[in-house]
Amino acid sequence: MTERTVTAFIGAILLGLLTGCTSMPVSDLYPPSPQSSDNVTIFFVAYESHTGIIVNREHVGSRLPVLRDDFEDWRYLEFGWGDLGWYNSEEHTFGMGFTALFVPTESGLWVWSAPTEPDKFFAPEYIAELTLSRQGFYNMLEFINDSFALDQELKRQKLREGTFKKGAFKIYRAKGAYHAFHNCNHWTAEALEKAGFSVGSFERYSGDSFLQTVKSRQNKLFPPH
Repeated sequence: MTERTVTAFIGAILLGLLTGCTSMPVSDLYPPSPQSSDNVTIFFVAYESHTGIIVNREHVGSRLPVLRDDFEDWRYLEFGWGDLGWYNSEEHTFGMGFTALFVPTESGLWVWSAPTEPDKFFAPEYIAELTLSRQGFYNMLEFINDSFALDQELKRQKLREGTFKKGAFKIYRAKGAYHAFHNCNHWTAEALEKAGFSVGSFERYSGDSFLQTVKSRQNKLFPPH
């Protein structure tokens, strides 16, 4: 059983206990005008018990210093947040995922360089485009950048690096604790909400539902030909 399965199962139980958990109202930032030439398209991914956001560095400028310092030669970068122990482990077990949900743990930021265009690399069932306003996109980047935990010298704390699916990845210490009420989907939802994209309670416990919500809204705004 994967961490995503455990999270969805526990989340379904927790949803029945939660009250007053309504999604944030959609701000003026979303939906963006389909006719605007200033919109920015990102990618939302949900795979291997994980959700993340992929950005094109050409749209980022200087707003994410980690791209300049550690990923200078890569075009597409994915950002995800989760249990630091899970990220640092070579083997993932049911017990690890279950414990991480109920015992608050340290968190990590996953940054991975996609080896090619994301929509060509991922199968359609794992990825969705999402178009944001330029200001919404910048707000989201600010949230991501602020998620890195800094040391006493105000430097990012890189803990691990390696290769994943033909792309380079690095793990950094992140702000916040990981637990059942704040998992990777919550962090991704918070990032998108900075861009005005509201996310409901159920999507925060199901990466697959989260993905379908993104696809549905994107297709409504930009109908597929």
